[in-house]
Amino acid sequence: TNKEIVFHHSLEVDQQENIYAPIHKELNNPNDGFVILDKELNLLKRVFIEDIYKKAGIEYLYYTPIPYVDPFHLNDVQPFNESSQTRIVLLSLRNNSSIMAYNFQDEKVIWLLNGYATMQHDVDILNADGSHISIFDNNTLGKKESKFNIFTTIKNLPSLNDDTNEKLIYNYSSSLKNEKELIIKKEKFSSLEANLVPKTNTQGLAELINENNSIFVEETNHGRLMEYDLKTKKLLWEYINRNEKNKNYYMMGWSRRMLKLPNGVLNKLPSQKNLQKD
Repeated sequence: TNKEIVFHHSLEVDQQENIYAPIHKELNNPNDGFVILDKELNLLKRVFIEDIYKKAGIEYLYYTPIPYVDPFHLNDVQPFNESSQTRIVLLSLRNNSSIMAYNFQDEKVIWLLNGYATMQHDVDILNADGSHISIFDNNTLGKKESKFNIFTTIKNLPSLNDDTNEKLIYNYSSSLKNEKELIIKKEKFSSLEANLVPKTNTQGLAELINENNSIFVEETNHGRLMEYDLKTKKLLWEYINRNEKNKNYYMMGWSRRMLKLPNGVLNKLPSQKNLQKD
């Protein structure tokens, strides 16, 4: 934190060890943007979503006849990793139910996905050229509770490596050629018992674990982590963030599943005996 910038939601890091974070324009102004910081937390760049829409000529997508509040609600800034210099991010805009690919170096919208999820949070890039992505879809309309969360993958998006691509706007259920070329898969976890299906109304994340052919999920509102096997359609494991003394559940906050633990981490954890004693 600092006196000037209000940070919120997830932090992400690129291959140059720069940090990407959503921000509010002002303390009491939820008009969102994002910043890029170096590893010493020096500010490298600041971008506001409203400016992106205006420059791209698509501000009509968020203006309404009445005064608007929190028109975007940026939930995630996912850098597209490039070895020498990162230029592109994916932006998850909850209140628009939109995902945007944005080149912040050239100040250019590459593509915009409207309505392929509702009130979504986490977005990830699944392949080397950014044409395959995943979305953690909260599947929530307005302030109603989610009936179930959805892990959505989308293939055949324009390559993020191609600087000649023109801006594309995709609208879910459209029959235009570009929409028809997309390959969309939705995992609704419907094979699980009803009480095990993730249903976080807000926040939440999901990550495809290729090594296990599984999905790691944080069901934020209910304090639960789980991993789901895509082949068997069963849970591999779950963790409930619960105090066994008073049975209270506690929310998570952008957990990460580490593929490899750094040296010495296990030695720093208390033993199972001590955990039981405490």
